[in-house]
Amino acid sequence: MYQIDGGYLIAQALKNEGIKYIFSVSGGVLNPIYRACEEIGIQIIHTRHEAAAVFMADGWARTTGNPGVVLTTLGPGLTNVITGIFTAHLATSPIIVISGQVNQSMQDMQAGMAIDPIPLVSPITKWAKSVKETKRIPEYISGAFRNALSGRPGPVFLEFPSEVLRHQIERSEFEPHDPLNSRSHSRPQGDPKDIKRAVELINNSERPLVIGGSGIFWSSAFNEFKALIDLYELPFFLARGGRGAVPENHPLYFGPGYISANPVLKDALKETDLLILLGHRLDFDLNFGNPASLNRNVKIIQVDIEANEIGRYRPVHLGIVADAQSALHQLTKTAIVKHKRSNHWLSDLEQARSNWERENEETLSKEIVPMHPLHFLKGIFEILPRKSVLISSHGNIDFWADAYYRAYQPGSYLRAGQSGTLGAEIPYGLAAKLARPNETVVVIVGDGGFGYHCMELDTASRYGIPLIIAIGNDASWGAISLPQKRIYGRTFSTNLEFRNYERISEVLGGYGELVNSPMQIGNALLNAMNSGLPSVLNVQIASVESRYMQEFSKE
Repeated sequence: MYQIDGGYLIAQALKNEGIKYIFSVSGGVLNPIYRACEEIGIQIIHTRHEAAAVFMADGWARTTGNPGVVLTTLGPGLTNVITGIFTAHLATSPIIVISGQVNQSMQDMQAGMAIDPIPLVSPITKWAKSVKETKRIPEYISGAFRNALSGRPGPVFLEFPSEVLRHQIERSEFEPHDPLNSRSHSRPQGDPKDIKRAVELINNSERPLVIGGSGIFWSSAFNEFKALIDLYELPFFLARGGRGAVPENHPLYFGPGYISANPVLKDALKETDLLILLGHRLDFDLNFGNPASLNRNVKIIQVDIEANEIGRYRPVHLGIVADAQSALHQLTKTAIVKHKRSNHWLSDLEQARSNWERENEETLSKEIVPMHPLHFLKGIFEILPRKSVLISSHGNIDFWADAYYRAYQPGSYLRAGQSGTLGAEIPYGLAAKLARPNETVVVIVGDGGFGYHCMELDTASRYGIPLIIAIGNDASWGAISLPQKRIYGRTFSTNLEFRNYERISEVLGGYGELVNSPMQIGNALLNAMNSGLPSVLNVQIASVESRYMQEFSKE
């Protein structure tokens, strides 16, 4: 009789789910899984730190729309992935976290590296289980994908004790789970009465405004979203995973959906009479719908796949519990366009957008040394092909980039998001380049953020992943030091030294270039693109506080 072990069952179940890559750092307890993955054709990308592995899984999910898988050893390997799980949790990113564990006979005996992971991960996952029997592995892997993808997506966790991985069963006992038959593939629709009411509200609105969020991406509602926008001539903003859902050169696009970053949105929310939230909620960056930020008479329509998100922070006039793609299809199919749009609404928004763009152009017209962050970003964005992926950090340079960048396709602009996590940028870039090998992938990061996972340039070199990292180097923790200086007149523990970080890339088998002038940026980026190597452009910039930080850090 032919026997197979738990490691093989896991690898085969993952392959059945379409998994091509697993991200991991070597751990002895995981050897049965590693061996099986090699045998059946799943590539293990082993990183230099577990946090980078989980960020790569997250980056894969956000770029492809499909779950990413991270494999970690027990103890410190597990604790090293906690921040990444937390980041994915707040971004509703479906990742599958698989962890090893000591033998069940050694649990609660203070065995080496042992820790009970379930209490650690339960608050930041949708589903967390310990698998006790080898023969049930296919059931649990199937359950992990079902829970990660159902409703609002998110991370899930599975723990496998060592003997469960090593134990062998007869192949005849192996019952694979077909993904097509193991979970629902239907899309929940909105109540027809609610859809009809939404159409009435849109038609009766004089100053409507739409904010599209991550729900647009996870439901692949790109065509439906554009159809609704065009049909009703709705001005719109995009936030989080929604960025790039519609090419952001669309005439009705008015910038990112964050009050602190976008003066057009900040003013528009005080004037709109109908706010439509599609796959998004009144979150931190919308001041949770604080009355001071919104027109006191505004009506709110919220479409969300999770019922408990409807009206969570502020009452809404109409809540529609539905998949975004389904609801948008219903709204366009039911549409009777008889809107009462104000003659001045769009023209006022266009004028506000022009004023904002003019403000940026005025900044760019002034030459300073070192260069302004906008000079750095303009130099990158002018060369970057539209069919590219941009990853941004969560420091001061990110807030300049987020307001200035225009995304042209779904899943092409990644940020850590609501978690505020630094360090995800380079791993996101690695995963994005694996997912989209024929597209240019550029990571925009500050010198602070670069330090977290710069050794993943070794991972990039080992696997031949030619991402490009453009460092906005102001020799400081700018997001903290700039508000300190404004509020207190001095800084505390935020200064860094200007380092030749491009040399790290060269030492690790990549391309590196130091850039001191805006005139050099375009050629430097082309040099990196033509090198075919992992690349670092070390760009010296001035430390200038972004609008977001000025708004956010007022004290």
